[in-house]
Amino acid sequence: MSAIEQADIVVVDEADDPFGAVLARHAGDVRVVRARPTEAARAMTIVQNGTSVRVEPACALLLRPLRPQDAMRDADERFAHTEVFSTLWSAAAMTARPVINRPNAWGWSARVSASAVVTQQRAGMRDAAPEAYWHAMPPGAAFRYHQSLETWAVVDDPSGTRFGRSRALARPRGWEQVIVVGTEGFRVTRADVGDRDIEADSVDVATRLGVRFATVSWAIPFGEAPAALARVNPFPSVQECRPVLTDVCAALLRSLTG
Repeated sequence: MSAIEQADIVVVDEADDPFGAVLARHAGDVRVVRARPTEAARAMTIVQNGTSVRVEPACALLLRPLRPQDAMRDADERFAHTEVFSTLWSAAAMTARPVINRPNAWGWSARVSASAVVTQQRAGMRDAAPEAYWHAMPPGAAFRYHQSLETWAVVDDPSGTRFGRSRALARPRGWEQVIVVGTEGFRVTRADVGDRDIEADSVDVATRLGVRFATVSWAIPFGEAPAALARVNPFPSVQECRPVLTDVCAALLRSLTG
């Protein structure tokens, strides 16, 4: 019997993604196994019997970001990648066991978009601050906040950035991140957010977007105006979770073994 067949939780990830290893260290008696996409796909069988479908082995899944197909130059490699990805998608979508984050008709990242404005609208929030995507030519002075789309790093001077996105946000009081796991939210900092229940707001956003595990980032304005959604990451990194890592891992294990 393979390690995947004996696992309680399988983390489908790339070799250089440390999150699965960190979760395994917090797992206690729960058997957490990391598997590369090809290994996981080869171990999974989708069994259809009339109108019922089951996936074997019956383990919970934590899905992590996978390298895009366009990074592969060889046609045979791209074909094999497509077969692996379709098997993983089907198994994760149809298994009766818990899945974080379960792919659906919207994609591997559910309704989350790289665009903050699109994500905000999909989450039912209106009046989003204007957003610009650009290559080598940053937008005008009204766009105060800039990120590199290659590293997601915030940059003060966008002139050296090749591919970026910018927001025309008013100067905020501060910034806050919340790690959402299911119905729980864990604030990463203790920024002054006024009377806002930023944890509940973050859980609501993640729920509307169809993700159970996410980093929800906010720009906190002065006064009592609503916080502006800055970004939703459906694949939180260890670094993002580090201030609340023990709580996040415990919540993930509860969610995946419940």
